[in-house]
Amino acid sequence: MAPQLMEYWARLRGPEPYPPIDDLDVEAVPGFGPRAFMLDLGHDPEDPLVRYVGQEFSAERAKKAAGRKLSEVPPGSLLARVASRYHEMLDSKEPSEFEYEYAGGPDRKTLCRGVLPPFTAEGKPIDYIVGAVTSRVVEVDTPEAGLKSQARAPFTTVVKLAFGSGCERTRLSEYAAALSYAKRCGRTPVDLKSFIESQQGGLKGCVRAERTARRTARRHRGAPHPG
Repeated sequence: MAPQLMEYWARLRGPEPYPPIDDLDVEAVPGFGPRAFMLDLGHDPEDPLVRYVGQEFSAERAKKAAGRKLSEVPPGSLLARVASRYHEMLDSKEPSEFEYEYAGGPDRKTLCRGVLPPFTAEGKPIDYIVGAVTSRVVEVDTPEAGLKSQARAPFTTVVKLAFGSGCERTRLSEYAAALSYAKRCGRTPVDLKSFIESQQGGLKGCVRAERTARRTARRHRGAPHPG
């Protein structure tokens, strides 16, 4: 479905940077409508409104997401997992295609493939993101999940369980580092969100602080003891 959607998007765009949202027809691409969602960046690009949710998303925990902010969508839902990737599209200002997987239980995983093309209401700025995703659940053997605890990176396993072992390695590393820094500072899951938000730079700031702390600890371990 992603190739057909991108061809449709390119036709709508023509010579302009982005196609107008008013020209979008969710029925124009077979199978697109039920698997689509729309994010409205007009009010708050950091926490867009969910304007449309297709039936495939409505069948799960995101069924009441339309009209709400993205931050209010149930975090474990497929919509939240997919839509949260919209920052990648905003950074590149080009349609973002992706493939990833996440754990759906102890013996199964969900494989997802999707695309996030941008749309505009005024001509040049990106005002809307229309996403589409296809997914399927597959059974896996627990030993194949690859979720072994690592002494040097104990939170990597936690992040893999939350976001799936198919999540990008850089993203896994950053989330694990932020959790390690929170633990280093004596934080608990109850105040984790407020702790990260209070740090300069937010999540990225926690990652930098944790990596600095690790380098300092390594230098101290390698320093010669006074004779």
